[in-house]
Amino acid sequence: VRDGRQCDRVCKLLLSRFLKTQPEFVVTVIDPLELDIPLLKKPFHWHKPGETVPEVLTKTAAIIEESDAYVLLSAEYNQCMPPALTNTLDHFAPKSYNRKPTAVVSYSLGGFGGIRMVP
Repeated sequence: VRDGRQCDRVCKLLLSRFLKTQPEFVVTVIDPLELDIPLLKKPFHWHKPGETVPEVLTKTAAIIEESDAYVLLSAEYNQCMPPALTNTLDHFAPKSYNRKPTAVVSYSLGGFGGIRMVP
């Protein structure tokens, strides 16, 4: 997560446009900068029942699993997804994201406008 990132500006724009057309929707923003999730050593879904799990992972997993859809907003970082976002997403089981509509919004100051971030 870099200083001076443009993500906050793009997110604010997306939220204003989205909520203008869909005011009944509830939007939750998950930002790797605010979460301070540890580097991936043990994904959330690998923890056994009764095992101590970082609270940030428990709360974020609940948000992800309860969501009906996702909009993934990201800068292009060296022609791919930024490491902080990859680290955040990889903490949670793929089944958390299954069968839910997902949109990807990427941006870049380069000539490709972020398209190289999309896997």
